[in-house]
Amino acid sequence: MLAVYLAGAFVAYRGAHFAMAIVAPCLGLVLSFGGSAAARYVTTGRELRQTRGVLDRYVAPQLVDYVMSNLDNFHLNGDKRELTILISDVRNFTTMTEKSEPMELISLLDDYLSAMTEIIFRHNGIVDKFIGDGILAYWGAFTPESNHAEHAAQAALEMIERVKELNVQWAKEGKGPIAIGVGINTGTVIFGNIGRGKKIEFTVIGDAVNLAARLEGLNKEFQTSIVIGESTRDRLGAKAEVRALGGVKVKGKTIETSVFELVRWSTAVPGANEIAKISELSSPG
Repeated sequence: MLAVYLAGAFVAYRGAHFAMAIVAPCLGLVLSFGGSAAARYVTTGRELRQTRGVLDRYVAPQLVDYVMSNLDNFHLNGDKRELTILISDVRNFTTMTEKSEPMELISLLDDYLSAMTEIIFRHNGIVDKFIGDGILAYWGAFTPESNHAEHAAQAALEMIERVKELNVQWAKEGKGPIAIGVGINTGTVIFGNIGRGKKIEFTVIGDAVNLAARLEGLNKEFQTSIVIGESTRDRLGAKAEVRALGGVKVKGKTIETSVFELVRWSTAVPGANEIAKISELSSPG
């Protein structure tokens, strides 16, 4: 409005030699804008900043932007959608608790969970909760158009590499190393607010979540780091190198589930020979 008024005053003076008031209208526009901006900052703006501050602790910044720009049609009452679930767990954590001092163990966990959360956020994931030393995260809740299985797989591989770096750092500090197992599964789940009264939790539930937990536990049996389900493997494409582990009857299931080890991720576009090799690795037997 200030620019339009000044342009109009210039045209009036240049074309008709008519002098319009400048100082008082411009000062009025500036003061009214400043006043409304200040009022918004201390009222609505403060509420939005508080909301964003809470969201920043749970989800990636780009997802916070999505939620904040869709507040009018965004609800947490419950929704059913296909997501990719990741569950990780620290190996031999019970033994570590017996041998380590409490404060040393808490410090180690803080470093570990902070590093893993940063990786998950970087790959557009949402950290649902920490279960002791375990992490439950998921992809696809607010970005259904993206290949959430790829984001989860890339995050898992980076988590394994980051743990190796942390072990080197901890060794210099006289701390013991850790190892983690990761289970990834893609399937339809229900996510939203669960509970009533004083205890309400936003989380994901469903068979796909349970299967992800079972897959994570299979790492001990197969001596692997990342086990993925067949539905996740089908969505990864040729860039993901996987190794078939065969069919496993997971607890709670009546039929066998095909499971795979996620070995590595290639950033290059594979050629025909590489695709044939990946297909061979992915085939049982």
